[in-house]
Amino acid sequence: MYNFKVLIVDDSISFTDSITHLLSELGCKVANTSTIKGGRSTILGEHYDLYLLDLSLPDGNGDELIGLIRDQNPTGLIAILTNLKPSISVLSGILRSGASDYILKTEVEHRLQIILERVKERKRNSKTSSISFSHQAINIGNSKAIQALKSEIKALANSQINVILYGETGSGKEIAAQSFSSYNRDPARPFVAVNLAAIPENLIESELFGHVKGAFTSAISDRPGLLELANGGDLFLDELGEIPIQIQPKLLRVLQTGEFSRIGSNKVIKTNIRVISATNRDLKELITIGKFRADLYYRLAGHEIRVPSLEDRAGDIPDLISFIIKNSGSPHLEISSQAVSYLMSQSWPGNIRELEHRLTMAIHLSSMRQSSCIDSEDLLPNTVISINSSNKRIPSKKFDLSKSGYSSYMRENEKEYIEFLLESCQGSVCAAAKKIGMSQSVLYSRIANLGVRRE
Repeated sequence: MYNFKVLIVDDSISFTDSITHLLSELGCKVANTSTIKGGRSTILGEHYDLYLLDLSLPDGNGDELIGLIRDQNPTGLIAILTNLKPSISVLSGILRSGASDYILKTEVEHRLQIILERVKERKRNSKTSSISFSHQAINIGNSKAIQALKSEIKALANSQINVILYGETGSGKEIAAQSFSSYNRDPARPFVAVNLAAIPENLIESELFGHVKGAFTSAISDRPGLLELANGGDLFLDELGEIPIQIQPKLLRVLQTGEFSRIGSNKVIKTNIRVISATNRDLKELITIGKFRADLYYRLAGHEIRVPSLEDRAGDIPDLISFIIKNSGSPHLEISSQAVSYLMSQSWPGNIRELEHRLTMAIHLSSMRQSSCIDSEDLLPNTVISINSSNKRIPSKKFDLSKSGYSSYMRENEKEYIEFLLESCQGSVCAAAKKIGMSQSVLYSRIANLGVRRE
């Protein structure tokens, strides 16, 4: 089930009724309007997780609303609805303007799962305030690590060399990838992104290569793939380590020949793209265990860049703090020097994303106690875990992290801490990860590595 807020801007009553019913059954709350004018009013009045915009409306084109949505709600995902298949040039223009996808109305039921999974991924990775912050994160601060990163990106921005970005969860790999377009001399160059971990494995091939009508049961019309849409520009493959092994030979052939065919077709399509990939996994280890092809790795790794962790750029933390507070809705809020020192002394396994999460919570806490200044107490409650259930064991100690610092204390007590954390969240890894500002994948890894009990 998807508990998302969806806005549909479409003038077809029957279509709107049908998709509203479908989304409601999936747990979404749906609002409708039928004109550009109504869309503007609704967009200005409330934020939505997903915007479905008809390309042809009585008073204009739905893509006219994209700029307004991007300004009002940068985290909202936008998909264009259309009755007819748009040309590749029109599709590329729509994607460049800020839409994430398009949907032929005849195949909307089959596309919704992919669209909603993308919304889920976006919501998991960012808060309402975090997109604007994250999009500038690598431009904030003057540490040697961040300056070196920007220099590497600028040096490669106008080349056709394939690049792999390595970095920890939350370090800003996607933003680094987008910066290649920012520094490129051609502002119209396509940049098409896909998170391979957010798409069901059986649909990844169709997303990349496209398909023709009848290629498989749900292929009710022709559809271009991302390789086609990215022609003349960049294709960003996020979570590269998740690409299924059976698809890797086909991607390798594209990189070798610049040619491919849609699923179900023998027609050869030519494409000229640079592939920018990102991963937090060790690809050479995946090669060793047979989950990643060595020949594909060497094609993709024309140049490798490591995106610095927050620990590597700790000197930027004061600037990052200032930026987060300034854009938090409480720009006049101050932060004590002790609180800044505390934040700079911490370990940040979730990197920039975790720092923002921690600081956002502190902003809320200081607001609740009607204070104009964030202090150390706002940053981390003394008692992290509290278990009252009669059938659960009571912790033998309180996790008073404010005295010894999160990093050293966690190293000494990490296994017990995570066990108590999971107990407090009724065993939910998702809830536990959110509670400490860590990604689920990192927490799952620590649970496995430490042999944490899960009751």
